[in-house]
Amino acid sequence: ILIVEEDDDDDDDEDDDDERMTFENAHVEEKAAAIEALGDIVENCIVAVWPYLKDIIEHIKNMLEFPNVQCSQNAVTAAGNLLISIHKMTIQTQIINEKQLVQDELDRLLDDLIPNLCTIINTSTSRSLAQIALDTIKNILEEVKLDMLKHITLLEKTAHCIQKVLAYKTKCQQENDDENDDDSDSREHDGRDDAEYDAMLISTGGDLLPILTSIACIGKVQFFPGYLSSIIPKLQKRLRHQASVSDRSFVIGVLAETVQNMNELLITPYLQSLFTSIK
Repeated sequence: ILIVEEDDDDDDDEDDDDERMTFENAHVEEKAAAIEALGDIVENCIVAVWPYLKDIIEHIKNMLEFPNVQCSQNAVTAAGNLLISIHKMTIQTQIINEKQLVQDELDRLLDDLIPNLCTIINTSTSRSLAQIALDTIKNILEEVKLDMLKHITLLEKTAHCIQKVLAYKTKCQQENDDENDDDSDSREHDGRDDAEYDAMLISTGGDLLPILTSIACIGKVQFFPGYLSSIIPKLQKRLRHQASVSDRSFVIGVLAETVQNMNELLITPYLQSLFTSIK
């Protein structure tokens, strides 16, 4: 008689794997919640946590590169909250020495964090993460405004990010839906599909261009005329008659807001072509 003995080892291994996965998922969720809370704290209590700024920055930067989209998204938001809160401190602080100290810290953090956000926009495979990073840069520029003129390199990095987004050339925009290994129905973790995030990326890029134009024109930034000579014709090409109504409407809106923020010297070379393209 052949007696077959059941081997429980495989079942035990599967149970161990399930427990380990559950523990790791809980650990990641805790990290995501912690960095989200840190973002709320720096947004609302920046003065109180100023003595711990070095540790806060280190935690945020570590989470920007964490291999979990939710953690990275929360870190991006926290980075934006931190920069915006510190800029508000520079306005509210009246003591000259303290004001300069805060301003120096802001300048250092702008140089440190904005390149990281640009890298995320250009190289992330997650559309939702790239969108949050782009929206965060938009919020930062709207708050910091002319203080960015001390950081021309950052303005140029941001300008090229906008150009890549509007040309559908960031990594996430070029990802094939069929190659999305994380989810077979091509949806991000929040349930939005790739097409929605593509539209959001383009919309935010369009919102950023007039903001960047306003700052660059006031500061007479040297690289900007050449940049406009590249991006405006590319936008105008999307006004061809075969383009969809929604695409044409979007481009006309972006061009109108951008032109509104350009000075006369910059507008003049484009007047004739703009009138022709929007007829």
